[in-house]
Amino acid sequence: MFEHPVSKESLDSTYTEFGIVKHYISEGIFVSEEQAFETPFFIKFGGNPFHIQEEEYYYTQLEKDGYSFLCQIDEDGYPSGLFHSGTSLPFGFGAVYLYAIVTEDSIKNPIVGYWQYS
Repeated sequence: MFEHPVSKESLDSTYTEFGIVKHYISEGIFVSEEQAFETPFFIKFGGNPFHIQEEEYYYTQLEKDGYSFLCQIDEDGYPSGLFHSGTSLPFGFGAVYLYAIVTEDSIKNPIVGYWQYS
C-alpha cells in the first residue's frame, strides 16, 4: 500500500477496472463494535477486524512485529449497483485487511496485512 498523486491513467477509463461503476465514499458513521457486527460496511476503520476465516496465522506475526489492525475493505459492503452484472469482484467476494504501527498520536507504515476471500 502506498500513496501516490493522481495520475493521468486515473482520469482515463482505458486504465480502469472493467465493469465498475464509479462511486465515491461519503458519510461515515460511528458505531460500537457490537453494532458494527450487525451493520453492513465497505470500510471498517479501527476496532477489531471481522474475519472471513478465523485463523490466527493471518495476524499473529503482524502483531508480534508491532502492527495493529487499522482498517478493512470488505466487498460484502459494496453498494448495490457498483458493478455491472456478470463482473467479477476484485477480491473474490472477500476483504483486505490493513495494519499499521499505531501510537497515541500517529499512524506509521501502513501495510496490506492479508487478504481473505470466500
